[in-house]
Amino acid sequence: HAEFSRSQALVDAALLLKVWVRQRCLDSAWDGLNGFMLSMLLVYLVQNRTISRGMSSYHMLRAAFVFLSKRENLESGVHLTPTEEAKISVEEAMEEFRGRYPAVLLDQSLAVNVLSRLSHSAVSELTHEARAALLCLEHDLRDGFSPLMLTRVSLLCKYDEILVIELEEVEEDASGERLGGGEWKEAIGFNKEPGMSNAQAVEKAVLSLLDKALWDRMHFARVLPDRTEEANMFLSEKIAGKRGGNSVLQDSFETLEE
Repeated sequence: HAEFSRSQALVDAALLLKVWVRQRCLDSAWDGLNGFMLSMLLVYLVQNRTISRGMSSYHMLRAAFVFLSKRENLESGVHLTPTEEAKISVEEAMEEFRGRYPAVLLDQSLAVNVLSRLSHSAVSELTHEARAALLCLEHDLRDGFSPLMLTRVSLLCKYDEILVIELEEVEEDASGERLGGGEWKEAIGFNKEPGMSNAQAVEKAVLSLLDKALWDRMHFARVLPDRTEEANMFLSEKIAGKRGGNSVLQDSFETLEE
């Protein structure tokens, strides 16, 4: 993008953001962030004059953290400067996308949401990590970069409990026939709305259930659509009793009948 060719500090800020995402495992699932999303976010911040080309990469990085730490920024939606070829107005585009996605960042055409793949739980994790990054920089002005950029935090070290739901059962038994005529759906509040995939419906139900049960006792819950290789190794060790620490609740939809 032309914006990056005009500022080396912007390039450095993009690299730092990508390192942060990798070290915090925010790109570990298909519904997480990627480098392209981060680059487009920085372009928006430049066009919106939240950051300027005269700023250092550190201050650009901090401005990005401030933006990402506020969930309302992502939910209310933002957009890049539209091109003349854009076929709809900004107001029409925002009305179409806002509310349908947990996070909205429209490209220059106003027809593509760059952040469309982010799920509700991915946005919760992102805003939580951005707030933590700001606290880290503020509390350790001398060496705040080390824990953010040089230390990798395992995905599984972030959470106190891990619940495993076999989504294969959801895909195969969406009708509920094999699982007691839909009793499992009622148990977790499963409600598949039009246009919603089974995985999205499960995520919504699980997050709603945990929110009702734990409310302010829970920072956030992350629903991962796929197990990572790291998660599979961790669960194998836990089941075999080779590792102590936090307990793992392994369940499947079949056990919901019991």
